[in-house]
Amino acid sequence: EQTEMDGAIVMLQEAMDQGFVDAGVPLGSIYYWGQGVPRDYSRALTAYKMGAKGGHGVCLHQLGYMYHNGEGVDVDYKQGLAWSQKAVALDYSSAHVRLGTMYGQGDGVVPSWRRAREYYARALELGDRKAEEGVYNMSENIRTVTNERTSKATTPPSLPCHPTHF
Repeated sequence: EQTEMDGAIVMLQEAMDQGFVDAGVPLGSIYYWGQGVPRDYSRALTAYKMGAKGGHGVCLHQLGYMYHNGEGVDVDYKQGLAWSQKAVALDYSSAHVRLGTMYGQGDGVVPSWRRAREYYARALELGDRKAEEGVYNMSENIRTVTNERTSKATTPPSLPCHPTHF
């Protein structure tokens, strides 16, 4: 089984070296997840960049994730966002979920529940069930903030307790 994996990696690498951009998709995943080889973010990054040249949403999304989280590169929110937006432009559902999470939590971007909701809604339209969790978490955050604001607004100010007030 390992021999087959080694042969597949050699074939994919040769194809990628010859400019066959589609080879970046499986090769990037093999190195990113460490499937039959030690995990190697640097090689995964190289393969995903090749796949991104071919307009593969999964590669664009993975590059965004890797830059955002500093996997094989320094953390770079700007590049992470740019790659993720390219994947969203291709309607790659996982990228919609990722941007929904980023905007919902203000993770590397200015927080915006409106934008988060838009990204999650599109991911749901595309059939991505992971967006349901994002919508739930965002709804809980909104409920918590609303409750905090409501309780502050309805709590009367406390009066000082001083003997002259009696």
